Amino acid sequence: MNDGYLPRLVTAHPALVHFALGTLPLIVLAYAVARARRSERWAFVGDVSTWVTASLSLVAAAFGLASLLALRWPGGVERWRNLHVGFGVAFVLSLVTFAFARARGRGPRPVGNRTLGAALAVGALGVVTGWIGGEQLVFRAGMGVAAAGDGALAPPALPTSTTSAEPTGTKDAMHRVRASWGAIVTTTASMLVDRPQGEGFAAIAREAAAIERASSWLAHEGARSIAPDADMSAPSKGVGGGPPAGEVAVETPRQVFERWSAELGDTARAVREAAEERNIEAVAKTSGRLQTACAGCHDDLRWKRASR
Repeated sequence: MNDGYLPRLVTAHPALVHFALGTLPLIVLAYAVARARRSERWAFVGDVSTWVTASLSLVAAAFGLASLLALRWPGGVERWRNLHVGFGVAFVLSLVTFAFARARGRGPRPVGNRTLGAALAVGALGVVTGWIGGEQLVFRAGMGVAAAGDGALAPPALPTSTTSAEPTGTKDAMHRVRASWGAIVTTTASMLVDRPQGEGFAAIAREAAAIERASSWLAHEGARSIAPDADMSAPSKGVGGGPPAGEVAVETPRQVFERWSAELGDTARAVREAAEERNIEAVAKTSGRLQTACAGCHDDLRWKRASR
């Protein structure tokens, strides 16, 4: 358990990569000087820097894998995550291969155009990998950053409304809802502090439409993953789709899931319509009901059932 003072596991990777990436300019500079002056000393500096960087990159990659598995990735960042992993694997493999190639034989080895070219290529891979991980995933999307809700309250790196493919499962659909909800909350808060503008309303409308699509998928396809046989007593606390007050309806978990998914979709439509009308007060009011719908569904199907 983290008591708030100890470093979290997911923060080790973005901390360690600074050591690996910080030595890349030294590698390129050392080999460039060695090539220009035909200097064995500068070649040795480049070799040592390469070996140290390769070792550090393996440690950083190991913690990167731990972060990949430990973090919950909200919708909208999957592309950047996959790009970061792909470029990261290519960077580490090329760097380690280059380090082994320079370590062959004994004594300082001369530096030619091929060595300098390889160093530049490895450095370019490192820069691209670091930019995606730092700028897009950590600094912008807030992944692994507790103050940003581990990405939950950060605007998606890519608008979720541009995702045309259907969700791959219930968890993927919920992650898309989470990202769009986070974008709506942060955009609304920004407009309340600064000034409501058309660009912000348009972004909220797009994300609300994305929640509509995800909730429709959840109500039809996602409900199939819920066991249909066990009955449960559903309390009359629905925001708009629940049972009448004072009555207790006997519903299956699947029916409860369908009801709350439909409630989420109806609320998202209200948010979208309010944004299209550029009514900031209505946006703030209806967007709060999105969280209520999610809380009601999770309370009925996850927390209450788990405590029984």
